Amino acid sequence: IRDRSRHSCWTALPIFEKFLPYITLLQDTASKGNFTNVAFPYRKPGSEEVTNYEIRNHGFKGMAAGGDKENSAWIATNADTKATVKNVIFFESAIDAMSFYELKKGYYKLADTAFVSVGGYVSPNQIKNVLNEFPNARVSTAYDKDVNGHLYDVLTYAVAIGKDIRVTKDDNTFNFKWDNKSIKIPQEELTLNRFKDESGLK
Repeated sequence: IRDRSRHSCWTALPIFEKFLPYITLLQDTASKGNFTNVAFPYRKPGSEEVTNYEIRNHGFKGMAAGGDKENSAWIATNADTKATVKNVIFFESAIDAMSFYELKKGYYKLADTAFVSVGGYVSPNQIKNVLNEFPNARVSTAYDKDVNGHLYDVLTYAVAIGKDIRVTKDDNTFNFKWDNKSIKIPQEELTLNRFKDESGLK
């Protein structure tokens, strides 16, 4: 995949104007269709090197093959310094982040908030690296309100409070293990509040 000139053919709408510095176009040179994709560059927090892309096109969404997603994330903020970032909000996709921004009508601003996409599933290193990058920020999640979203809430929360939680799944039950403790929660009952109640981790 070859990185093309940034947003050269955009007719920018207001929401895109805010986020254009964090969006690019990618030419897929491997496929027969020779598609041009909208892409959201992933970087390891603290580095300017692009390590992966979250890709969107008509009927397609995914990550670029061979990239590093485990340690990287899409981060949109134009704060003057890392220390001035007051909020970090995690999303499953960059599109979700932009939609959230639009719905909140400027309540959260790029000048003091970092909008972060984890690209569909959460890696503990993604969360750790982002939180280390913005040590003064309040952490929030805006994942989908489904089973996976609730699981990502738990995993993000665990990293934020410094717990190494291992998760397995048997049939329709999640098994959470940390330190010398473990709990089981049926997937249809999983929420962050339920996890807090069952685990006692505050």
